Amino acid sequence: MKYRLGLCAGILFFSCLLFGCREKEEKFEGTLTISFITIGKGDAFLIETPDKNFYMWDTGKKEDREQILAVLQKKGVKELEGIFLSHGHKDHAGNLEMLLQEYSVKKLYLSGKDDAWYKKTDAKALAKEYDVSVTELAGGENLDLGGAIGEIWLPDKTNYENENNNSVVMRLAYGKTAWYRFYFRWKRSKCLFD
Repeated sequence: MKYRLGLCAGILFFSCLLFGCREKEEKFEGTLTISFITIGKGDAFLIETPDKNFYMWDTGKKEDREQILAVLQKKGVKELEGIFLSHGHKDHAGNLEMLLQEYSVKKLYLSGKDDAWYKKTDAKALAKEYDVSVTELAGGENLDLGGAIGEIWLPDKTNYENENNNSVVMRLAYGKTAWYRFYFRWKRSKCLFD
């Protein structure tokens, strides 16, 4: 009797392990695509979300206008859900005004902590001129980007000696895949990841 009871308990235990204790597997439909636009010094990435919306991460230099427009045209971009600016240097924000002129843009994402890099690119004034809402990021946000999640990180304080170290950092995650975009000198970025 003890043997049968033990055998039944064992079968029940292993059945629970095999069948009843599995994690519910999330199903992800669609594809997250990041197009790295070749512009040399600076950054410009086009993000296509699983729900077929488009975001730009940085806008390159003014002289990169044709490369950026060619990629957006090839990808069939009609409007941008948003533009993220890591920081306002001309090699990252140089085509902001052009994109606001050429495309319907719903939102501009900027650092809410960094006041060092808006000297040459007044992104808030441009957004106001083109009737684009501005989201000032504080760090710690988890933004729903059409099925992907953008986790935002910002440094604790403004660095006036090296403005690059004030950049917005994003971890873009979809399913089991993640992409990081940051622009820091190693000394500064190390403290974010320690």
